[in-house]
Amino acid sequence: MSKSFNQDVKGKEVIEDDFVRRIPPTNQHELDIVAGALLNGDWQLRRVVVTRDLIAFALIDDDAMMDHIPLAEVDNVEDMITHFQNKISEGSVHHNLQSTTSKKAQANVNSIDRITSFGGLEKSRQFQNAIQVSTIANGFNAGRTYCIKADSELSCRNLTQDLVRLAKAARERAEAKSRFEKSQDQVRRIYDSVPFQSFAAFLIVANFVICIVEAQLLGASSLLAHDDPKKYDQLRETVDTLNLFFTFIFLSELCVNIYANWFHRFVSNGWSILDVFVVIMSLVALMQVKMPLSVIRLMRAFRVI
Repeated sequence: MSKSFNQDVKGKEVIEDDFVRRIPPTNQHELDIVAGALLNGDWQLRRVVVTRDLIAFALIDDDAMMDHIPLAEVDNVEDMITHFQNKISEGSVHHNLQSTTSKKAQANVNSIDRITSFGGLEKSRQFQNAIQVSTIANGFNAGRTYCIKADSELSCRNLTQDLVRLAKAARERAEAKSRFEKSQDQVRRIYDSVPFQSFAAFLIVANFVICIVEAQLLGASSLLAHDDPKKYDQLRETVDTLNLFFTFIFLSELCVNIYANWFHRFVSNGWSILDVFVVIMSLVALMQVKMPLSVIRLMRAFRVI
């Protein structure tokens, strides 16, 4: 295991190893700035990297992630001066955090309140060009509030707008993904149920029987066509209709399988990959593409195993 040592702003050694989580690659960065971070009542310079999914904090010129905030779990982004003005006008500077807030989060809130309670708004001027990022109580950061200080009023305003926009987009993606995963779970339960699998097994066996009938019909086609052409045509038409029916059924079953198990569950299952080849070959046969019928029948019959 490789290790290296860096000095943080307090002079303490920070050990990095192979298990340290790194800042996302540059091509994923929406923002990469140096800004102040409020830690135990003191502003300390940190590298702040914002991607479409998270806000990451690191030492300056370092890629080791010290902390991060999932953007989908950002509850509010607010200018700190505006926040304190509102709180003071209400007669309180305390944040409205739920009782489940962690001790670390509450300590951070208390450090802000101590600064503003001694000297009121004038003392809070050190929060000029600073914003606070509140997180949801039941998320990764357990309701912790993060304070970030920009180097100018314009930078602060732009940072606020960017974080609000990216957090909204991240929440929308998370909600959409959540709905998709819930529907996947429902479809998967139906697909893996005994009745569904039993019915699918019955259709596979029935298709195998049709394959045998088709093979016998083709083997005796010349004799039957000569002796009773009308009966041969009817039997041929029935077999073709059944082939079309089973192809449609197996295509539908494959679509359900793909939706229920996409992606890793599907591609890692050999039988699912076989189903893809079987359905593709059946569709090719329906399109009158020249292909050895024995190969198609063999692939379709192999599903019985």
